[in-house]
Amino acid sequence: MTRKITHQTGFAAVELTIAAPIMLLLILVAVDFGRVMSESITTTSAASSSTGYGFIHANDLEVAMDQVSMNSMAEKESTSLTVNQGEAKALNIVTERLCRCYDADVFNDGGTLAEPTAANCALTCPDEMEVYIQTSVTRDFNSLSNFLHIPSDVTINRVARYRAQ
Repeated sequence: MTRKITHQTGFAAVELTIAAPIMLLLILVAVDFGRVMSESITTTSAASSSTGYGFIHANDLEVAMDQVSMNSMAEKESTSLTVNQGEAKALNIVTERLCRCYDADVFNDGGTLAEPTAANCALTCPDEMEVYIQTSVTRDFNSLSNFLHIPSDVTINRVARYRAQ
């Protein structure tokens, strides 16, 4: 039997040299995407748990909100997050009580009600006062790489708002 000579020595090495950087880039992008999604879910959970605590413990206007406990609930939910270099905490947390006056006439006529604000909590409403507990959580995400068209820093903002009254 005779063996056919094909002159294809070294083609596998050339293919690997071309394909390896592309494969590594795709893997790096997939890992970064997974990291940002994980941190986004954790940030959302932190905002929700803090607001849930405030909803249970501070929904009455006469009772002061326990912002320290609400912040600690958010921090407990975010223990898997690492503190970025140059930052004091993994999350920036803002908790507040928001209010607005419900006006049935505006709502029934197809209009929209004004956004609730903290200043409205001091008002006296003619109909009904809607009270909300809100937590805003911000996290700075740092990417593993600085490739072209892939942002190296992304700010994750999550807001959870529950109606208490």
